[in-house]
Amino acid sequence: MLFPGLQAAVTAGESLGTSTSTLHLLCALHGSISFHQAPRELRPAGRPSHAVKIGLIIIFNHRHEANLQALRKLHAGKFHEVVFLMPFADDLAARELDVISAHCGSYRFQGFLGEARKRLDAMGCDAYLVIADDLIPNPSLDQSNLHQRLGITADQAYTKNLASLYDTSLAWSCSANRSTFAALHGGNLQWRGLLPPRDEAMQMLERYGLKFRPLGLRNLRHISGKWSLLELRMALSLLIGLDPARGFFRLKCREVPYPLVFGYSDFFIVPAAHWDRFLHFCQVTTAMGIFVECAIPTALALACPEVVTELGYGENHHTGKRRPGMPMRGVELQWGSKGEREALGRKHDHQLNHLLENFADDVLYYHPVKLSQWQWEEDDSRIVAARL
Repeated sequence: MLFPGLQAAVTAGESLGTSTSTLHLLCALHGSISFHQAPRELRPAGRPSHAVKIGLIIIFNHRHEANLQALRKLHAGKFHEVVFLMPFADDLAARELDVISAHCGSYRFQGFLGEARKRLDAMGCDAYLVIADDLIPNPSLDQSNLHQRLGITADQAYTKNLASLYDTSLAWSCSANRSTFAALHGGNLQWRGLLPPRDEAMQMLERYGLKFRPLGLRNLRHISGKWSLLELRMALSLLIGLDPARGFFRLKCREVPYPLVFGYSDFFIVPAAHWDRFLHFCQVTTAMGIFVECAIPTALALACPEVVTELGYGENHHTGKRRPGMPMRGVELQWGSKGEREALGRKHDHQLNHLLENFADDVLYYHPVKLSQWQWEEDDSRIVAARL
């Protein structure tokens, strides 16, 4: 039996004509999906019950094909299969079997996964690891030890963090936030029939201790929690430019239209048992116009009964602390004045081999590491990602 709301969604799709949203909607409607799964209590993470086959999916925000050679070498022999999702690379995908061309913007790269679902399903994996092309994972990790090193079981999903969108700063990714909030009020897609009912979604997400309150003064601060005139100006500019905000932004008690989660989206694991459901939500949020750092965490939390996070539930990935007992930590290199990305390069003389040989055991990854600025030497031969 098809899920509730299908007829309404089809009607909405017909009214969209031949737009891009129609294509995403038609993809989202593919297959039978039941939203009604009884939430289970999270259990402590443990070791996988058996060896798993893990497919590695590497997502490019832009067409940096010069980095393919280095990435193939970096991940060779570690996973069941490695594929690359790259925007508007049809000609390259025709020549390279491990390249899949996708056709949407990087602010909503969850759509890459939805568009490639048939090819990704054919990988025949027990779990999928999805990373960014400029993320360098610990070189000691492979499909034989990834779950064990992270302290999770084969049927648990994993990501950096899960936090309520309604507790973040409106200045965070301001333009992307505008499209995300606007999508909740948009009438060009009847998305309510394509996602779990609001109350059911609320129950599923509240298991992680998340709260979904109407926007208020707390949302005008920087994501770090501090007040800043620049951040205040950015947040107010979003509200001024967002027509529904006048009805949405209220200091008094009012229900939120739909619970959404935000978080880090450049390293996550999805068990194959929940992959189709996860991809469905990726396709729906793409059609809605939801920013990827809301879409991926929300899709994970709605699709997978158990999501283990590095940070405490409700913590944002800019200031959050690692949960007690979590064995590995991802290292996000700050842009701007801190210069952490540049400092890492200087520390290792921009030699990728040196970085790989000096990974701390508890470091899960470094991100971002721009391969165009690093060299890789081996046996007197040098692999250099072309400078972009």
